Amino acid sequence: MNDIIKFFKEIFMLKPEDSIKVGLTQFKTVTPIEKAVKKQVQPAKAEVKLSDLMRRSY
Repeated sequence: MNDIIKFFKEIFMLKPEDSIKVGLTQFKTVTPIEKAVKKQVQPAKAEVKLSDLMRRSY
């Protein structure tokens, strides 16, 4: 009788169990998420030459 009560409690309480993996998820490995590295931004030059802009367009 106690087993039946425990079973219904587990169903209705929706107790999260992280230890049990179902299906293909049991084969997944947890990999840490890497944060993107920020690039250093160089300040813009006050004067931009037309020849510099033409070179960068390629």
